Parts: sequence; structure tokens; C-alpha cells
Amino acid sequence: MTIHYSEQLNEMISNLFEPKLQELGFKRSKNTFSRKVNGIRQVCQIQKSRNNSNIFVSFSVGVGVYHPDFAKSQGKHLKFDPMLISVPLANLVENALQKKTYLNWYRMGDIPGFAPYGGLSEDTFDLDDPFTRYDRIWKDPNKLAYILNQDINLCIIPFFESTDTEAKVVNFVMANQYYNFLSELGRLFIDEKSDF
Repeated sequence: MTIHYSEQLNEMISNLFEPKLQELGFKRSKNTFSRKVNGIRQVCQIQKSRNNSNIFVSFSVGVGVYHPDFAKSQGKHLKFDPMLISVPLANLVENALQKKTYLNWYRMGDIPGFAPYGGLSEDTFDLDDPFTRYDRIWKDPNKLAYILNQDINLCIIPFFESTDTEAKVVNFVMANQYYNFLSELGRLFIDEKSDF
């Protein structure tokens, strides 16, 4: 049986991300989910590689927080609401696991003639070990779905719970030492809203 990996990715977005995020009040527009809560817009975006095909796909996941009213108060009138915090899922995973994971892109596929990992089968990899679950090309979509489900539950949902008010955004940034990685607008926000 041939697996069409681009279709599998679309199914994962619809069957994993969509129900969990819609349950929290997020709305979907293509591969982006967003909700507005307490004047803050929270976003989860799945970025597909432009080189995806039926035999191989790669994608990354990012989460972020916008604050449209704060942007306007600073005179920043842009076509899109400027983001205060933009966090690749890799950072959240590493914080949750307290380990370096080397996660940048999720990948799955079956490339003819390509025998990765020194001939080892993906069945030899522990899906719960951060060093084998990431930076792999998974042939079995169910294995990648298992990993994504965990990452959504352990990282994405807690991120949104930790950033749904102005005070929580400030606490999240300071507790995770993200201040130096913020945009100029994000730094203005933290400086104005925090007591440090």
C-alpha cells in the first residue's frame, strides 16, 4: 500500500491539531489556528515545506502571542498585528523535557533507495526518547501522530494556558528567559507591564 504523505499531513492537521485547538476556542484558517482572549491573540501555525510531495513531507510548528491594542498604543500601525512572542515548538518541547531535542522540522516519508539510520528500522527507536523521536524521517504516519499528540498536550496547550492574560505573558517571558529573543514591540510590552 502506498502512503501519500502530503495527504497524511493534512489529515494530521485536521485530526490532531484542529479538534484540540477548537475545543479551546481556536478558529482555523488554512494551516493557522488563532483565538482572541483577554485582548490577546494567540496563534498556532503549521508551516509546510514548499518541497513537500506524496513521498516526503516536512513541517514545523510555531506558536505566538499578539496584542493588537498594545501595538496601536505604541503607534505601530501595520497590516498584520505585530507579534509579542514567537516561539518555535522546539523551544517548548526542550523546556518540557528538560533536554536538547534538535527538533526543527517534523518529517515523514518513504524515499525510494534512501536507507536512513545505518539500516536500522524505525521500530528500534523509542518514541518517548527525545534523541530518537525528533530529527527522524518517519515512514509510519501513526508514529509521527503519536509524537505530535504528545507535543500538543505537553507543550502547545500549556503555552496557551500560560499566555492568556497580559500578566501571564509577562510571567511566561521572564520565567523562560525569552526577553532577549523578543521583538522590539515585545520588549516594550514587557518593560511597560513588568516590575523588573
